[in-house]
Amino acid sequence: AIESAACSGHYRIVKYLYGKLEESCADHLFERAAGSRSLRTVKFLFKKMDEDNPVMLQINGMDAMFNAIRNNQMRNIKYIYGLIHFDYYQLHKFKRLSLKNSYKHIVDYFDEKINEHRDEIVSNDEYCS
Repeated sequence: AIESAACSGHYRIVKYLYGKLEESCADHLFERAAGSRSLRTVKFLFKKMDEDNPVMLQINGMDAMFNAIRNNQMRNIKYIYGLIHFDYYQLHKFKRLSLKNSYKHIVDYFDEKINEHRDEIVSNDEYCS
């Protein structure tokens, strides 16, 4: 029931059922909710996952981002990007998925983030020289 609620973005149901779950059952909920229209549900599950299992949060972050991209959920994409560190190569994967789905606004977003990373890499290289 909670998985369906997370996928559909039903915040109140997710919040109610979350406390009744075993910890291992909750690991995948953040990534499922990322594809929903409910940023509130994504935020709730991110917070809970960060408290309960921060290592799984980093692992599931990629899948959460993929799910948000596939479902064209720009608010969730921006939220997830702001909380989880993604490297230059992961950003390219996100951009390719966005291209595949013809989501130009998401492609543009990841182009911007890739350029920021490129600038950081250049700055770090200059700093280390």
